[in-house]
Amino acid sequence: MDNPGVAQPPTLDPSVDWGQTQGEILCPLCDYNLRGLPDPRCPECGYRFEWADLIDPARRRHPYLFEHHPTRKAWSFYRTVRGGLWPHRFWTSLHPAQPSYVRRLILYWFLACLPFLLVGLSWLFLVLSNLAGRTQQERAAIIATFNNPVAALDPAFATFVQHFPNRAALDQYLDTHLPLPPNLRFLQRALRREWRPPWTQSLVRLVRVSLILFCWPWLTFLILLLYRTSMRRARIRNVHILRCVVYCSDVILWAAPAGALAYLVRVYLVFGALDPARLSFHRLDAAAVDMAGILVAGAFFLAFIWRLTIAYRSYLRFDHALATVLASQIIALLIVVNLLVERPPF
Repeated sequence: MDNPGVAQPPTLDPSVDWGQTQGEILCPLCDYNLRGLPDPRCPECGYRFEWADLIDPARRRHPYLFEHHPTRKAWSFYRTVRGGLWPHRFWTSLHPAQPSYVRRLILYWFLACLPFLLVGLSWLFLVLSNLAGRTQQERAAIIATFNNPVAALDPAFATFVQHFPNRAALDQYLDTHLPLPPNLRFLQRALRREWRPPWTQSLVRLVRVSLILFCWPWLTFLILLLYRTSMRRARIRNVHILRCVVYCSDVILWAAPAGALAYLVRVYLVFGALDPARLSFHRLDAAAVDMAGILVAGAFFLAFIWRLTIAYRSYLRFDHALATVLASQIIALLIVVNLLVERPPF
């Protein structure tokens, strides 16, 4: 009989036949050697698991995950995006023992962001094309005055043009002060707010929101890495945090239709506001479009926080998942606000 006063050695899990199991059994989160442990819990990082997930080869491949089906890209991408709509079911079907591939994760993130990025680039193209058209008109007026100063409507302007001894000097002046694409100075000029017409301000704000949403997952990833170093689970491999962030950020794919609709409405307001009597009406609609962009961004952040919390709770098994995610998002928000206030990109 066992002596109750004497500590008994831990018994091995009867579901695992260590005699038949070959090789090392590593913790999927921190790579700690688990072979021979009595409990399905890593003593290094505290992760709890099922032995079958680590030992059974059939469980090491997800049925539809984009990372695990490189030969069926379109099908696996669609299934992964659709599976993310039910985050609890998605993250319980995915466990860290299933191998991760960084390149496939980055490709998935890029494909998910591509529609929204195209909408933002089209907004930016509209602003730049308008500036290029106005610049071309200004250059044409200066050249016409230089060729025929007598026909100039403004005598002072004609006098100014006569200071250039030849056409080469005038072209040098135009390339410096009124550049056209693909001259790099054209882009530098476009970034100055005083050169943009009033109707482009809302478009620029929408482009700014698009860039923030595009870069937000990577900012979150860096902040969570810093968080990891101050917590007990500092040995968790980076790829698991990246996996959580990437598969939660594909919610931006659903924001693309809303952004495209706002873009089309804004273009109509710009080129359709021909009646001065309706100008105030269009201004009101433009403000509504700007508000729609804010609502789209807010919906993205709420969905991202919700999904990332479930990922940290179900996939990484964090005890305080919501607090960790909220803290990272507050820090990211403070960083973005500080950058926009101190030195906005455009």
